[in-house]
Amino acid sequence: MRVTKIYYEKCFNLGNFQNEKIGIEAEIDCSEDLQIKFRELMHEIEKVHRAKTVIDKAMRDGIDKNYAYKVLNHQAKYSEAHVKFCRDFIKFIGEQYDHDDMPF
Repeated sequence: MRVTKIYYEKCFNLGNFQNEKIGIEAEIDCSEDLQIKFRELMHEIEKVHRAKTVIDKAMRDGIDKNYAYKVLNHQAKYSEAHVKFCRDFIKFIGEQYDHDDMPF
């Protein structure tokens, strides 16, 4: 049997009797290890779900990029969990935090 595509889908419980399904499909060539590729898909699904969770919470809480940079620039004033959340938010919106590049 020759496998050319693999698909992985996971259903996440969002609470309040809501679920979210995230699926991903990948093409695979004969030189790739099927089990390794499958684990990579599983990992990607978890990353997508985590990113969506962080961005949704930021939107609900009114957190934007400027606020997240402010928290990262003054980490001593905020809880470790809040600093991690802001770092994740910046990472997931596609910007890398670098203290030397701060605009303030």
